[in-house]
Amino acid sequence: SWLLNRNAGPIALASFAAFAAAASVDALVYQWLDRYPRWLRVNGSNVPSAAVDSLVFPTLAFGSFLWPIVLGQFLAKTGGGFVWSLILHWAEQRRNAGMETQQPI
Repeated sequence: SWLLNRNAGPIALASFAAFAAAASVDALVYQWLDRYPRWLRVNGSNVPSAAVDSLVFPTLAFGSFLWPIVLGQFLAKTGGGFVWSLILHWAEQRRNAGMETQQPI
């Protein structure tokens, strides 16, 4: 976005910083939860990484701490992540059930 509009520089930098920080937290927490089921690792790492992303981006992009924006982003990210984890878990269960019923060639 900075290449198209140099005024978007602060937003692009805030986005990059938030993405890098959140991805690092997500990876560390996911690995720390390695002994738990996948659904718990996914959701357990999503909560702190969503918190980091929701705090870092608006604070850097807009230059102040905005509770309503931080809270709204956090709830949307964790809620959406939870819904997607349910969808993926359901799809995995269906795929595994289909593999059990297939006949060998």
